Amino acid sequence: MLVRRLSSEIAEAAQATLATSIAADVHTVVRQLLGTALNMVDERPALYLELTRNWQMQGTLTVIESLETHLMDAWGRYLLHHHDELAVTNLPAALFVVINSTLFTIMRYLSLPDPGFNRNELIDALSDMIASYARSAWGRNPDTNTVAD
Repeated sequence: MLVRRLSSEIAEAAQATLATSIAADVHTVVRQLLGTALNMVDERPALYLELTRNWQMQGTLTVIESLETHLMDAWGRYLLHHHDELAVTNLPAALFVVINSTLFTIMRYLSLPDPGFNRNELIDALSDMIASYARSAWGRNPDTNTVAD
């Protein structure tokens, strides 16, 4: 099925991107992951536009659920790699919010004929948002080794 193949392609690209940038900070990793995903959209823009416009349909929802699972696994590995700097008290909830807010934002962006800003501005805004959330909610104070407030 085409939808499953697309989901697998996106997941594989995300895994490969994360594997090469796992040592990077959150902001950099998010920028690279978003760039990879949006470059894939460029390869088949009409198909991805159709998927984003019909995200609530069962076939498209399957892609979103699959991406969510793959991205949760990838971010879990990233956070394990950075366990000295980042501490997440409620990993499932934190990743659910970050991943799904990002996916929905990208879907909305792709479905609009003219969102009023360009792709790089989208990537910058999402990267800033996720990095800021990571610093405030996941950060560890290096002096006291406690989770940041």
